[in-house]
Amino acid sequence: MISINDYDTGFNMDSTAIGKLRSKCIILIDQLNSVPIFFVKEETMDNHNSTTCLRRDCTKEFLTTYEREIENRKWAREEDVVGTMKRMEHCLGKCNAVGCYIQDADDISDKPHILICPERINHRNKNQFQDLLLEIIIHELTHAYFSTGSELNDLSKHIIEESLCEAYAFSKFENTEQLFEFISDPKRPPEYTAFKFWIEIPGMCP
Repeated sequence: MISINDYDTGFNMDSTAIGKLRSKCIILIDQLNSVPIFFVKEETMDNHNSTTCLRRDCTKEFLTTYEREIENRKWAREEDVVGTMKRMEHCLGKCNAVGCYIQDADDISDKPHILICPERINHRNKNQFQDLLLEIIIHELTHAYFSTGSELNDLSKHIIEESLCEAYAFSKFENTEQLFEFISDPKRPPEYTAFKFWIEIPGMCP
């Protein structure tokens, strides 16, 4: 059963929006039916979420330096890639999340759950609020789908998973030029805007 509830915001999704969400979650229907979603205020989000993001300026500087380091050798071995991800951890910083998937029980829910902050979504793009709200919920449901774990180190997993979640969520929308412009905003952390890599691969996001 779909469980979408207001926690402390006064915001609720109407049945039309929930129906639209359900129609876009065919592959994620098990997650939609089993992972409760709560709408929370900014303060509540920040108190329950420890999301970190890559700082774009730091990441760009690091990769520019790294590119010079490997100019005369191939970057092909897995240990090179994983080692590089490890060296990039100093670029991580706190970010103001609009949504997050929480795997552990807390005072909001006794099971894995999703938090969504409508206020921050509205601040970021009022004109695209409805589509962006659904896109973010699908993004977080995709995290729930991926919750089986990964053998990749934490930062590699973070970059790959965030970009894949964003790519899959975006792929569920049509006529989305404005939405594409927003989620491609170069001011956003690079692991999110990297979704463009995946959507260019035919059949990558069913």
